[in-house]
Amino acid sequence: MLTFDIANAKNYFIHEPEENHRLEFLEISLDMIKEVADKFMVSPTKATLVAIAPTDIVPWHVDGLSHDYHRPAIACFPLFPNSKTYECTEYRDGFVPYCDSYIFNTQEEHRAKALDTRRLNLQIWFQQDFKELKKLSDEGKLLI
Repeated sequence: MLTFDIANAKNYFIHEPEENHRLEFLEISLDMIKEVADKFMVSPTKATLVAIAPTDIVPWHVDGLSHDYHRPAIACFPLFPNSKTYECTEYRDGFVPYCDSYIFNTQEEHRAKALDTRRLNLQIWFQQDFKELKKLSDEGKLLI
């Protein structure tokens, strides 16, 4: 995970259930991203840096089925590569249509892949369902 101090991190693991999801998760303190987290009208529950190695593909999945964690929706902030070359999250019916930052439904089957470079993003976790966050966003009430 670049040069982040994994030894002193809150929680670092490589997500490898029965099917290798090819994801690295690094939990970081919400205090480290306070400026971003405080922009949301609903409180985030967790923040992680998530990486996929070059050319790897995370298979189709629904979050939380193979591991005991709760994150019905996340806000995703692509860090690397830039938004012009970042491969967005893919659903069975298409891709997330924009990649600067987005909220996505982790409870719908989705996958992700890296192109020729490592894919790295900041994910802010919420306990609210995606529909609730989308409604707040559509009403202009998700961000302060």
